[in-house]
Amino acid sequence: MPVIMGKAKYPDGIIEKLKENEIKVVPVDALGLALKAGSAKSANVVLLGAAVRFLGIEKESFSEIVKTSVPPKTVEANLKAFEYGYEAE
Repeated sequence: MPVIMGKAKYPDGIIEKLKENEIKVVPVDALGLALKAGSAKSANVVLLGAAVRFLGIEKESFSEIVKTSVPPKTVEANLKAFEYGYEAE
């Protein structure tokens, strides 16, 4: 969050360093995808969608959780954010 808020800088070359150590890295532009979905506040839901996909968890279960866990006026944006995260590569 400090990076998203502009209070910190993402470490230079961190993705490459992780890959050098044979760590699977899937960069996700959570803020960009959240904005595309309609709300910067949905960045965490973008990351949830990405995590669900890569952990092999049933997508539909989490879609229902999103619907019941966010304020009603934000359901649409959060579902889009979840989907964008799920589809991120």
